[in-house]
Amino acid sequence: FVRSREPLAFVPVASPQPFFDGWFIRLTDVESKLSCAVIFGSLRHAGADAFSQHYVALSYSATSMARRNAKSPDELQSVHVFPEPHDVRITIDGKEMKGFLDETDWRAPAAGRCDRFSWHSSQYGGIVIADSCVSVNFTLPGINGESVSLCADLRDAVSWGVRRESEKGPEGWLGRLGALLP
Repeated sequence: FVRSREPLAFVPVASPQPFFDGWFIRLTDVESKLSCAVIFGSLRHAGADAFSQHYVALSYSATSMARRNAKSPDELQSVHVFPEPHDVRITIDGKEMKGFLDETDWRAPAAGRCDRFSWHSSQYGGIVIADSCVSVNFTLPGINGESVSLCADLRDAVSWGVRRESEKGPEGWLGRLGALLP
């Protein structure tokens, strides 16, 4: 029997640093001259033991969607929301995640190391990644009271962590830096 003055030495404790786990998807349609991106994620504030805030941003640029008084017809437009902490449900391989430090490998969804990933806000929508398919469905309030929606079903998605000899992908040659990247 061993006694310790620090009984929490082997128990995960809250990180003193904030932690943001986010995901990014960009879609382009050359024929329609449309480009859109969505960033969504969850934040663990400094000292918190689980995710304490969530974020969704939707940016788009399309001649057909230009807002009134835009500087140019393809001006980038963005909307942002912060869903309530209780409003977002994150699952990896069917297990609900809360954002604890030791809960899972938070890089697994982007690296293709899980079979199914879901991030969903009951108010604003979400994303499901399963079987090389990505389903995106977000609706956010727009700047002038309208709704801005992005719905897409993508097939044969290639995860960022999958290595290709050509090094194509979001990280490009930076992928060679290995452990230096977060």
